[in-house]
Amino acid sequence: MKLKQSLINLLIFLLIGLFAVLFYLSLPFLSAEKINTLAKTEQNCDLHQKTCRAFFNQTQSVEFSITPKIIPVLKSLDLKVKLNHIQAQKVVMEIEGLNMDMGFNRVALIKQEDQSYQGKTILPSCMMEQMKWQARVLIQTKKGQLIAPFYFQTEK
Repeated sequence: MKLKQSLINLLIFLLIGLFAVLFYLSLPFLSAEKINTLAKTEQNCDLHQKTCRAFFNQTQSVEFSITPKIIPVLKSLDLKVKLNHIQAQKVVMEIEGLNMDMGFNRVALIKQEDQSYQGKTILPSCMMEQMKWQARVLIQTKKGQLIAPFYFQTEK
């Protein structure tokens, strides 16, 4: 009888401990909701000509450039992102075709000594004479994710 009661008490103690551990591990998910914020891209900016900017507010912005400026397909492209007044935990570039599904191109950008973020990618070729693309800079911060969309096109 004492053994049975001891086992029941031990089981209750272990269940309480398990629930306490699960609650502790879930605390980050129970905290304030992370927010996605979309930037406003400057109008009529041509990545073939210059660096383009997108603004989250009056002080926070993103600058994005691609080289070479002709933006060829099937050749290595250098991606460069500069953050203004944004403390990033991680910066990723996503590129996708708008007028044809060209798969999903995701590049983790690496922080440089000059505080910019850089990476390389290769755009696939397609049958269309002109391909339209959207490049999204995804910036992970403590408060949530900032998203800066940029648009460009490639010629066959």
